[in-house]
Amino acid sequence: MYPINVVAQHVRSALRDPQTPVAPAASPGFPVTGISNAPTSTTMWMAGMPLYASAQRDDTLCMLSLSNQLLIEADVANHGENLNNPDRLFIVDDAHAAAHAEYRALCQALEKPGRYCIRRSGGGGYMLVHRARGGLAPQLKCTPLKFSAHGWQLLVPDGARSAWNVLRDRSCTALEVLKANLPRGMKEATEVSLQASHL
Repeated sequence: MYPINVVAQHVRSALRDPQTPVAPAASPGFPVTGISNAPTSTTMWMAGMPLYASAQRDDTLCMLSLSNQLLIEADVANHGENLNNPDRLFIVDDAHAAAHAEYRALCQALEKPGRYCIRRSGGGGYMLVHRARGGLAPQLKCTPLKFSAHGWQLLVPDGARSAWNVLRDRSCTALEVLKANLPRGMKEATEVSLQASHL
């Protein structure tokens, strides 16, 4: 983990004034036996982002695969609140980068109240995840989806707003029919939502 200004300072120190001629340094070259077509390794950097506060993190992690949950939890344990700081940089490998990219996409896609998506649950089933309305910090809510010979059913919990009653104890022949009967004003975050053709 490195502050961005430190990285920038190292980059600047490596640059020379273009007005100052620089004599080429002598180089012994590479022996022919040392040349190969092996891929070079690269370093991947990730900047912090204010999306890792505990409440938001707990809401969002449930939508990730178990392997991605564990990768992000490991980074949280290692870096703590620094993950929330855009002035911090972290070196990550491909697996961690992919996990954070998915996590951040979900956070941003479901930021506004009324936004929803269809996701797989950790147990292999399906769920509808939506940003609740009302309150100073509307939470993400996960509602199980059940598929049977009768179609798709949203398992609306007791205590849900009356706007959800149209779907209570009702099976829809297609997922698109269920979506069409969601409470007014809800909008699908298609960029992070499973589509019927991929279920």
